[in-house]
Amino acid sequence: MLHARPAAATLEEVRQLASALGAGAFVFGALPALFPRLFARLFGLGAADDPTVATAIRSVGVRDMVTGLGLLWAARGGDARALRAWLLARTACDAGDTLAVGLAIAAGARDPRFVGLGGLALGAAICGAALSASAPTPGVRRG
Repeated sequence: MLHARPAAATLEEVRQLASALGAGAFVFGALPALFPRLFARLFGLGAADDPTVATAIRSVGVRDMVTGLGLLWAARGGDARALRAWLLARTACDAGDTLAVGLAIAAGARDPRFVGLGGLALGAAICGAALSASAPTPGVRRG
């Protein structure tokens, strides 16, 4: 039985989905950047009252806000190469977060909220990877 190969996404489709991913990353990053203790409570992170831990949580939030804005900027522009680069950067961040949560789980972390945070990171990494893989490359014909 032959299966039809799915059609490649158009640049406009990738731009729309990348905009949603970028906006989501920005909004998600704002919470830990502005309210690290609240973020820690919501996702089962310990020691957020320690200023050094709060700093690390804020830094990850700022990183997510910056990559979210970069992705929004690239998605709204017409440069497919910039869009692919920001998608890859966002995917790498989410994959790194997934790995970090996985290592913590392997070391004994079991709070379901924390495991859920890892699930969010994994889902975002898969979404970003799929978008970057399906994004049309300038000068390359598909089919």
